[in-house]
Amino acid sequence: MRIKGLVIFLSCLATGYAVADEKQIWECRTGNPGAQPILHLVEWGSRSYVKFAHLRFTAKHQLDEGNQGWYFNNDGSGYYRYGLLLEPGGKAWFHDFSLTDESGLSAPLDYFLCRQTS
Repeated sequence: MRIKGLVIFLSCLATGYAVADEKQIWECRTGNPGAQPILHLVEWGSRSYVKFAHLRFTAKHQLDEGNQGWYFNNDGSGYYRYGLLLEPGGKAWFHDFSLTDESGLSAPLDYFLCRQTS
């Protein structure tokens, strides 16, 4: 019985390492030609984050009909204040969800041009 438990544990551990090694990083620039990357969107196994300058924000990564979203700054109630929505073509839209209109929709405040690096 002990050996069976150890085998199951090691199998789960190996699977966890395989998932953790699947790293996807997008470098994002402003719309200015020749601009340096200022934003990174990272999905690394079960860890997701947004890196801006020297700051890193833990994020919730979500796939939705070909688009990807990174949502961060959770206020503790399950709502996220900010989001970056990445389209398949590489354009990421920045949203501040505290600035919604009467219908509850948020217009993007800015955009970035992104490319996947890994």
